[in-house]
Amino acid sequence: MNLYITEQGATLSASVGRLVITKDKETLADIPLNQVKQIVLLGHIHLTTRLIHHCLKNGVDVCYCSQQGKYKGRLVPEDKWHVGLRQMQYDRCNDSEFALRQARNIVLGKLRNQSALLQRFSPRRPEYDYNYERWGALERQIAFAPSIESLLGYEGMAADIYFQFFACRLPEGWDFSGRSKRRAPDPINSMLSLSYTLIYHQARSALQIVGLDPYLGCLHKPRHGHAALASDLMEEYRAVLADHIVLYMTRHREIKPDHFVWNPAGGYRMRQEKLKHFLDKFDTRLDELASATPDQQRHTYRRLIINQAQHFARVVQGHDEEYVPYRWTRHKNA
Repeated sequence: MNLYITEQGATLSASVGRLVITKDKETLADIPLNQVKQIVLLGHIHLTTRLIHHCLKNGVDVCYCSQQGKYKGRLVPEDKWHVGLRQMQYDRCNDSEFALRQARNIVLGKLRNQSALLQRFSPRRPEYDYNYERWGALERQIAFAPSIESLLGYEGMAADIYFQFFACRLPEGWDFSGRSKRRAPDPINSMLSLSYTLIYHQARSALQIVGLDPYLGCLHKPRHGHAALASDLMEEYRAVLADHIVLYMTRHREIKPDHFVWNPAGGYRMRQEKLKHFLDKFDTRLDELASATPDQQRHTYRRLIINQAQHFARVVQGHDEEYVPYRWTRHKNA
């Protein structure tokens, strides 16, 4: 079970095998501790020392985010990961040729899943043919990018085109002029930022399960406090999970512009009651079956993220030739 806690001022405690959530002396929830695998805290929420000790001892993943969903940090138990695997990771990811080869695949995987999403939610329209031609040209340039720097430049140009396409698929009444990574200037950016944070957290957790170092990747440069490899491996899921949920919920009127409030410090954010619904939707999506992978099996997206982290580990070890991102197909239930 994964818990997303949004009630500001709530306290989570452990008591006789139960996780108890209280606020102002009122019990909000009482859950068996052994069923809890992950806790995501959004905003000002407190954990008792006893519960923290339980999470560290039993490997319960705890993620801290701002109320708007910006990632802050995680509760991390004693590190017992495979030293040999990480040493191989450092050697391989610091090899510029190896890193560039994997980075190209990662970006191409992202673009191909974005294309699948655009096709799913709207057929191709003649007035956008020029941008589709540019998109195709960028895919070819990405496949042969001579450096990480040029690859990131092509990716940025593709992102500008993609979000133009994305905006055209939003229903009337939604204001979205493009992707912003800073404070959310509109509700769409608010939802995208939150869901990207949740995917990043899933990828980071999967890498730690496998034993890789989340902080050294191939595409994203390492910087203080940023898990670069988690950012690498989340790219293939942006369209599949985050963008899909935003388009689905807006087009089905499950969420509306008036479900957001403006906060000068952080931009737009969802009202409390809708935030819970959005998080439930995201968690449900993670437990849906993805379209078939190369092994001809269907896994939940939650399991798929772990499988892909294991695949990257095999690439690092030399058991798999190169990293192949998950490719989303238009399976009706995927």
